[in-house]
Amino acid sequence: MSHRTIHLFRKGLRLHDNPTLLGALACSASLFPVYVLDCAFLEGAMCLGALRWRFILQSLEDLDTRLRALGSRLYVLHGATAAVLRDLVTRWGVTQISYDTEVEPYYARMEREIQALAQERGLQTFTRASHTLYEVKRIVKANGGSPPLTYKKFLHVLGEAEKPVRDLSAEDFLRCAPPAEPDHEQAYRVPSLADLGLEVEFEVLWPGGETHALQRLHKHFQSQGWVANFSKPRTVPNSLLPSTTGLSPYLSLGCLSVRTFYHRIFCPVRFGRRTDPQGQYLRKYLPVLKNFPSQYIYEPWKAPEDVQLSAGCIIGKDYPRPMVCHIEASQRNLGMMRHVRTEQQNTAELTRDVADDPMEAGLKRELQEEEPLEGAEQHGRSKRFNGDADHKSRPRSWTPETLQLSGGEIIENITSALYYINYFNM
Repeated sequence: MSHRTIHLFRKGLRLHDNPTLLGALACSASLFPVYVLDCAFLEGAMCLGALRWRFILQSLEDLDTRLRALGSRLYVLHGATAAVLRDLVTRWGVTQISYDTEVEPYYARMEREIQALAQERGLQTFTRASHTLYEVKRIVKANGGSPPLTYKKFLHVLGEAEKPVRDLSAEDFLRCAPPAEPDHEQAYRVPSLADLGLEVEFEVLWPGGETHALQRLHKHFQSQGWVANFSKPRTVPNSLLPSTTGLSPYLSLGCLSVRTFYHRIFCPVRFGRRTDPQGQYLRKYLPVLKNFPSQYIYEPWKAPEDVQLSAGCIIGKDYPRPMVCHIEASQRNLGMMRHVRTEQQNTAELTRDVADDPMEAGLKRELQEEEPLEGAEQHGRSKRFNGDADHKSRPRSWTPETLQLSGGEIIENITSALYYINYFNM
């Protein structure tokens, strides 16, 4: 079924890695990209200043420009989201609403309102998670319906991060272009700061929008010196210009996909295998490996001898062997750590003394320094406080082993305890 769809932009203000918009376009005959400017919420809940407003409006302008390049446009409306959608559903004959899944309380409440509207009007909804690296509901479901409470458990149920979807193209919007109406150009345009009663005279250091976000991302990762020397503890948080990527505002509004950013920061070990599985880069700059089959090009030392001979490269002679086997070294280190922990436990049990208990040692020292009271000599030699006595022969609490003691031993220990209680009370 081909729907007339409203795609509600909230945070994902971008066209790259936008699975919700991509899926909505695939099942729609007409699609209206909509952004609702709820000034009451933005000003009250987010305490926005003029600079932040400028960043948001620039992001909307950039999104509108990119949509127009693909044959569509952005419809910006003012008011409460639920009320605006209710009016648009009637005015445009909408049969489906698409939006990104969010986890923040305000947006979660908005989703419930949209679901209620859809149920009331008989509409379909289409939603995907794209603002977070992992889908929160999937993690909770994988953990048995409750959130993981430890980092180890969290990593166990986390899984691999999903890869970004393809960028949108003009072909996707070709059959979903919204109808052109004469009053749409001014009625749904992106407002200016003056329209909101704001004015900013400062220079624009952080232009908003997807275009600038991608440019900033590529700029930082093309700077080999910055990448090689970057270290989080050495960043300067109070500098005028950031020593980090400065991508936080773009990630917060969804101008830059967090999955695109995550997969762009590649692992140097696995990056080659993923982007160059045939090893053309290695064959060019390491000619000695050029004749190796692709399955051994990244680990030539695993190739059988006949493969090495046919490739004209003998490991250990023409190409060095690995300096260390990381799997074996890791297992060996873990084994040594377990051995050390076991020895520590055994040593602690064998060398334990009453001095290990500060209260017990202090009490013993005080009793040695004080003149014994009448009857104290007998109880001072109690097994409970006798350092030469066998540790196993002195009961610390009432246990089944206590029943095996003679009546005299039990009475002696109880009497000793009562004596010391009375001694401290005096």
